[in-house]
This record gives sequence, C-alpha cells and structure tokens, in this order.
Amino acid sequence: MTIMATTNNQPIKKVKSKPTSVDASEQTKNVLITPHLNYSIIIELDWFKKDQWQDGWKNKILPTLCLWAGTQTNIWSSPKVRVASVLLHVIPVIFPDLGLFAIKLTPADKCVRAAYQHLCNWRHGVGSAGLALCTSFFMSSSKEQITEEVAEFLNDNSYLYEDLTLHESQKAFHGDFIINLLVMTYLPNVKGHVHVKELNTHALVFYSIKGILGLCCAAVFSLYT
Repeated sequence: MTIMATTNNQPIKKVKSKPTSVDASEQTKNVLITPHLNYSIIIELDWFKKDQWQDGWKNKILPTLCLWAGTQTNIWSSPKVRVASVLLHVIPVIFPDLGLFAIKLTPADKCVRAAYQHLCNWRHGVGSAGLALCTSFFMSSSKEQITEEVAEFLNDNSYLYEDLTLHESQKAFHGDFIINLLVMTYLPNVKGHVHVKELNTHALVFYSIKGILGLCCAAVFSLYT
C-alpha cells in the first residue's frame, strides 16, 4: 500500500509500506482512492488479506458480522447484498480511513465474498459440532439405549428443556446439547466484536440470539431424527 500525502503549497511525498509478494500489476489493478483530511490512500480491494489488516479483519470485523448474523431470524440465509450492507457500517469503525471504500462495496467484491463464505462455514460448523457432541454422549450406549433415549428427547421436543421438563417455560432452550453448542459455536466466534451504532450491537449482545439459538436447536433435532 502506498500513502500519498499532499499539503497546501508543499511537494508530494510518498511513503511506502513494506514490500509484499503481490505483483505490481496486481497492486495497480482495482484500486480506490479514499480522501481523508489531506491524504489520499490507495487501497487495494484485497486489503483484508494483507498482514497488517489481519487483526482487524479476523478478530474484529468477522466477529461483529457473526454477532449480527446470530440475531437474524432467518440465519440460514444471509445474501451477499446484506453482508455488504453490514460491512458498510462495520469496516469504518475498525478502519476509519476506509469509509468511502465500504460505501462502494458490492456483492461481487472479494471481501464481501470472503465474509459471506465465513458465515457459511460458521453455519456448517454448528452441525459438525452438534454431531461431535451427540457422538460423545452416546459413545458408551447400546443401540437399544440410544433408540430409547432419542425417543425421550424428541417427545414434545423435550431436548430443548433443562432436565427434560416441559412444564417450566423458563427452562426452555436450556437443554445441555443446546447450551454446549452455543458455547462451542457462538461465543468464540463473536469474541472481539465491536460496537456499531447502526447495528445496535450493544442490544444484540444482551437480547438477541434467536438466529443462532434456532440453528443450534435445528442441528440437534436433525441429528436425533
């Protein structure tokens, strides 16, 4: 990345970051000039792959994206256009100089496709984690015991409740499988998220996990059936 600084009546100065292995032709292709105060920052569209951006991308932007996705009623569907709209608000919080870059994001851009793929992998990971939990739980059980226990779990969806008690609504979604799946697949993936006013992430942290909760419940149910 090259930063070109200009000031009034002053010559242009060029400051280059450490060289990368990207070809010069790749560096000059698909660039966007983003004004910020008296600076023009030349940003490559695959900036999120650079070493200097990895901390922000992996440890802040993607966790915030997962936090948002986990609150959506239809967590199974997060179209790229919606992912782009979320990145529009998240990226400038982490990298203020990339505000104009975020505004111009489209579903076809590399970072949007990478973020979308991350969400897809995350959703598939919930099912894999559920399979691992069930396999571990039933490892020492005979086929007859497994059949009997699964029938009990599926009876009126009792697997969703703590102690398989269906008469206490406050224990709904407190089943061991559900809690363990949330711990394994949700908390690690949203750790490091940042507050984004436009997404109201402060409220989402405390009041809205309906999407990921539904995904965990569906994953366990599909394994039992």
